Amino acid sequence: MNHLIVRRSVLGAAIASVMGIPHLAAHAQGFALEEVVVTARKREESLQDVPVAVSSFSASDLAAYNMSDTKELAAFTPSLFIETNSANNLSSAKTTIRGQVQTDSIGTVDPSVGWYIDDVYLARTTGTVASMFDLERVEVLKGPQGTLYGRNTTGGAIKLITTKADPSGELGGYVTAGIGNLGANKVGGAVNIPLVEDVLAVRLVALSDQIDDGYGSQEVRRPAVAGLPVYAGTLVDFQTTRKDAGQKDLEMYRIGATLNASEDLTFTLNYEQNDFYANALLLNYVSGPLHTAPADFYDGGVSNALQEAWNEVETLSFTAEYDITDNLATKFVYGWRDMKSRFVSDVDGTPLTLNYFILPFRQESEQESLEWQLTGDAMDGKLEWMTGLYYFEEQGLDGATSNGGASVPLGIFAFTTNATIDRNISRSAFVSGTLHLTDTVNFNGGVRYTKDSKPVSVYSTLWSPAGIQCRFSPSAPNANLDTCTWSTGDNYEYVSWTAGFDWAVAEDVLTYIKSSNSQRAGGQNMRGLGVLEVANDAGGTSSFDTTVPFGPEEATDLELGVKGQFLDNTLQVNAAYYHIWYNDVQKSELLNTDRGLITFIRNASEATYDGIEAEVRWIASDNLMFVTTLSKIDWAYDNTNDFSAAVPDEEFTLRVNYNIPTAIGDAMVDVNYSYRGEMYPSSSASRAVIEGAPESKVDSVDLVGARVSLDLADYPINLALWGKNLSDEEYTLSPLVLNVPAKLYAMGVGMPRTYGIDLTYNF
Repeated sequence: MNHLIVRRSVLGAAIASVMGIPHLAAHAQGFALEEVVVTARKREESLQDVPVAVSSFSASDLAAYNMSDTKELAAFTPSLFIETNSANNLSSAKTTIRGQVQTDSIGTVDPSVGWYIDDVYLARTTGTVASMFDLERVEVLKGPQGTLYGRNTTGGAIKLITTKADPSGELGGYVTAGIGNLGANKVGGAVNIPLVEDVLAVRLVALSDQIDDGYGSQEVRRPAVAGLPVYAGTLVDFQTTRKDAGQKDLEMYRIGATLNASEDLTFTLNYEQNDFYANALLLNYVSGPLHTAPADFYDGGVSNALQEAWNEVETLSFTAEYDITDNLATKFVYGWRDMKSRFVSDVDGTPLTLNYFILPFRQESEQESLEWQLTGDAMDGKLEWMTGLYYFEEQGLDGATSNGGASVPLGIFAFTTNATIDRNISRSAFVSGTLHLTDTVNFNGGVRYTKDSKPVSVYSTLWSPAGIQCRFSPSAPNANLDTCTWSTGDNYEYVSWTAGFDWAVAEDVLTYIKSSNSQRAGGQNMRGLGVLEVANDAGGTSSFDTTVPFGPEEATDLELGVKGQFLDNTLQVNAAYYHIWYNDVQKSELLNTDRGLITFIRNASEATYDGIEAEVRWIASDNLMFVTTLSKIDWAYDNTNDFSAAVPDEEFTLRVNYNIPTAIGDAMVDVNYSYRGEMYPSSSASRAVIEGAPESKVDSVDLVGARVSLDLADYPINLALWGKNLSDEEYTLSPLVLNVPAKLYAMGVGMPRTYGIDLTYNF
């Protein structure tokens, strides 16, 4: 999607360009299509000249759509779907692009869609919701990303580019505040401080964003004895309290610095810290006598825990760019990120203590990365090339104390599993380039070699009336029954590539064809317990090694696209068709074993995906603009019992912008509609089980939003009224389906109607 492009008044243009703020300035001269610069291929170029599918959002776009949460990017980006994990970590985004998705947030699984903040790859998506403030733009790259970007991803990449300190800018900034229903309130701002003109500047950013009341409630039934690891169901007293659901408390601070050491050398530093809390409602469907109908849609009934998440995240990026000669430049990027997260949930969603976290689930990760790039021109400018090296390492912890598994006596057992990510390491080298064959035809290619190392150490115990025991069987790798630990590790090597041609068939029309290949690293089943008896769909059990590692998954695509501007540059059409060959798909499933319920990652069968995408922008008049997007995807697995989880079959959006000049200022009316089609759940169950339980599928949903803003003519003030889900649709998110005879479903819910008012003052 191109940016919301308007010709601004002199005052509005100055404020927006200097501050990079989410401010819609005066629009006296109306709409126009202008060049949008992106860095999808790690060099600045026009979006219309990039021969791959890319969607881009400017700061003004993010404001017009009221995007304050990463999940909201998906509603207006073809083939992108983002939601929170039902019965999992609310602060970790489950991201799908073109059918590639990571449905489990455990530390040994790499994401299929890579997230980046200022060129720094994020191994864990926890905390990205807090990074959507004071952005210069967001770029969404689609398809396998195995050549240029830090870690191989089979689905795509999402780049959050923060607004940088500007030494050439003036001292100034903005303050924004807002209130809304559900007890929503926020205040934030940014200031650019030039310390040495044209040489050194810093930028300070802060945000507090809260929802105090929420949209629903849930009865929580917990053991009265705090921290009791073993209890016997009805023999223990329980306390029941009602808790509000849908609350949020977010605080974010960011400091950035830019140093122009010389005309050829620039240093950029950004540090961000955010603290986040959220809770959410789980609607629970339980077949049979345990099923209870809630009083209303936003009443979660009775369960053992409200879904809650806490996280503290620090992110640091440092970039040095040096122009060696007119035709040769180098860039160095260092990244560091520290993440600590806790969450609780009742996986089965019943008042009975079947499957829930007795203590908060802990997830911790510390990562460092180094990337070096060298870019240049050759053959009198006919060849543009880039080469580089990348290094990444991560240490972390996943740990939980829970009870669960329908095969064990009710309420008797509690399990503790702490998995230590000893040192994930990834090393890679890459080269890519564009060869200008003629004035209108280019060849684009690249190759990357990657070697990953993925070790893990696991401490796992079982609490029972007989005392503490090792939970795993002696068959677990390197099992030590004295310390209740087991450990293992593997190395993975692979080569990724891309190749394609683009042809400028006319001055404003580009067509292209390209094919890319990438692999996502394999890893360890850290919740495995050795060879166990595992329940199957036939109602029996079979022996199964639950510590078998999962291998890399591989995606190879073929993409054909067109990007063009027509009708005297008033109509812009970007469209693509893709076909993906998807091998050894990493699929997360829940296994009901004789030692409790565990998560297991396996490589599913081969699959193919076919899809179309389109983004259309039409400037109907100086004051009226229409933007529409659509996508449709079909998939097929060799094993008909496999399915594509959390992938909407089709999506459609329509946005209408109308500019109204008035005596007191320019008003902008922005109305948007989005449709999301049906999809299969985020489930470990087989397709046969899902088809036999149609209520576990996710229905389609239609959402309407609007924003009316006014830029005052005599004051640097913007006033905006906004609303989301104005039709107050009641809809669910992808449920977690337990693959057990009782068929328990835990489904998250979408936000009801929300509305509010924002005020922004520029200084």
